[in-house]
Amino acid sequence: MRKVSKRLLVRSLVVGMIVLAIYFTHEVSQSLAIICPDEKAKKILKELCQLYESNHVDGNLCYDLCQTESIQYVSCFNYHRGKVVFRGSWKGDPVILKSKYSHLSDYPRPFASIVDKEGTMRTVVPDIALFTSMVYHQVKGQFGFELDMTEEDLLKHMWKSKYSTREDTPEGLTDSEIISLWALLQQEEFVLNKFWNQFRHYPEIYGTCGHFYILEYVPPGYILNPSAISMQHQLASLPWLNRAKVAMAMVEFIGAVDDQFPEKLHLCDVKHSNFGVTQDWVVKAIDVDITFFQNQLDTTLNQPECTSAQECHFFDCKGSCNTTSGRCNSQRSNTNLQAVCADIFSRHYGTPGLLRLPPTQVARQIDSVLQECLQQKGLPSGTKISETPVYQRLLEVLKTSLQYVER
Repeated sequence: MRKVSKRLLVRSLVVGMIVLAIYFTHEVSQSLAIICPDEKAKKILKELCQLYESNHVDGNLCYDLCQTESIQYVSCFNYHRGKVVFRGSWKGDPVILKSKYSHLSDYPRPFASIVDKEGTMRTVVPDIALFTSMVYHQVKGQFGFELDMTEEDLLKHMWKSKYSTREDTPEGLTDSEIISLWALLQQEEFVLNKFWNQFRHYPEIYGTCGHFYILEYVPPGYILNPSAISMQHQLASLPWLNRAKVAMAMVEFIGAVDDQFPEKLHLCDVKHSNFGVTQDWVVKAIDVDITFFQNQLDTTLNQPECTSAQECHFFDCKGSCNTTSGRCNSQRSNTNLQAVCADIFSRHYGTPGLLRLPPTQVARQIDSVLQECLQQKGLPSGTKISETPVYQRLLEVLKTSLQYVER
């Protein structure tokens, strides 16, 4: 009788867990559907095209989106606190349409509006000389350091696109183009990607329409984020060859971020969904909303009062507390690489970790260097992450591991 009761209890628990898992999955998918319905997304794009057709906004890809419709809406990825991310198709190729806010009216409008002789409300934009200066100070203000570019060259750089079907010059900017560019410059992610459009670890921006910009589609592959529920993925796992190549690409990405900008760039929100992987194994940052240059992070970390280090953390950018002054130190106490090792390479909040189940020949070395990486502290000013022993050792062990799966 006791054996039967035990079996019934175990069976009930198992069934209950399965039901909960199904319910949880269903509720999450339903929530996402409510947050990001197709009808709302299409309405936002329809409103954008109406603004274009009435000459209120412009951009090199407005014609493709609104006239020829060679840019087609496919699905909605995100609709949260105004930020919208749509998946689209441009002449058959997947693209992303993105804007910080859904509507043009949500952006700050420093331009005055007047009623003209015909009784129509019209926006009065600044002359090109003033606007050129406004653009320069807007971009400089976001980065916090001097720009190695003239005001005129910066304006061309931020507006021009190699996919444009026309020649755009500062002198030829229309009112609708000025309004559109100013809305784009209120979006930190656009400014960062557009200014450093040659950086291979950012998705390429193809063009714009109004306050939306259209860029390369780099999906956050499930190699980076396997199902936390699926035991099959954790046991059988994805091939080590693929995971090791992605890990190497991620390490090289961290080295590039640390080396190719005027100041060190800090990634303060390191998670699987913020990165994508191309077919030729290049990691690209597809969400850089919480990213700061050194001068910006110093200011951010130095402000709060504190009694412990935990109060000084800003997402994945860990701070430390000066208990004598009762204020947070400005220096970051961890690194981008440490955050990647903690949040992507290792088991983290139910995800099994990218470097799970390595070949037995290198399992001990992988575990050792991973533990070393997890303990890495903030670097002295001027030190590059690619010069540190843990960075070099991590790359070396990952390269060595490939030998055991390619034989």
